[in-house]
Amino acid sequence: MLHLLLSCMVACMVACALHTAPLQASPPLNADLSVKYIGSQACASCHPNQHKSYLATSHSQTLERVDPKKETTKGSFRHALSGNDYEVFLRDKQLFHREIIRGANNEELATTENPILYTMGSGSHGKSYVYRNGEFFGQSPLSWYVESQKWAMSPGYDMPNHPGFSRKLSSECFFCHVGNIDQKEGNPNDFTIMEETVGCERCHGPGELHAKKYRNRQSSTLQLSDLATTTEDDTICLLYTSPSPRDRG
Repeated sequence: MLHLLLSCMVACMVACALHTAPLQASPPLNADLSVKYIGSQACASCHPNQHKSYLATSHSQTLERVDPKKETTKGSFRHALSGNDYEVFLRDKQLFHREIIRGANNEELATTENPILYTMGSGSHGKSYVYRNGEFFGQSPLSWYVESQKWAMSPGYDMPNHPGFSRKLSSECFFCHVGNIDQKEGNPNDFTIMEETVGCERCHGPGELHAKKYRNRQSSTLQLSDLATTTEDDTICLLYTSPSPRDRG
């Protein structure tokens, strides 16, 4: 009798499994292009401890405005492969990088210098530097290396014929290093950096729906454990993906 009962139970379970429609994963609601970014400061108003902890990580320092107090502001060297000279200096409290192109007889052919606007990279191993020339961003041929504690050529520049100050940085270059970027459709060089530092919404997606959902709750702080119940409607992971239509503007 017991054997018959168990057999019936197993048969019912198999039948139910065969006739149950498969679960379909729905995209997070904040994947909709109409959902707005609110900025990390808005997130931090309800999540101060998590935000403070994040700021102590290297990830939060992938792009920073240049602070001369944090930089080695003097340096010069000759690049052996190209024969050109490079200098780092301060002028009116602004960090500058300079390139002096020399000819076969060591004569000075041209000099280019640019004020540095951003550091790119956490600084754990080194930093690259970004300047702005008119409407375009460019990469400096000089980088600072932590292990050797010296200025040297940026990655990809240690060769006889390198781009110098002529390499433009597109929105794709900035995508992984900033919090939010507004790119104009069809032109990767025309964009606005909306949030300079990689922040909350770079991983969690735009926070408008999430903020509205919890704004009127009695508790002023949402615990991280609560996120387990909200992933289907207001979170999406954007980190380490290629730019989506949202990021293209």
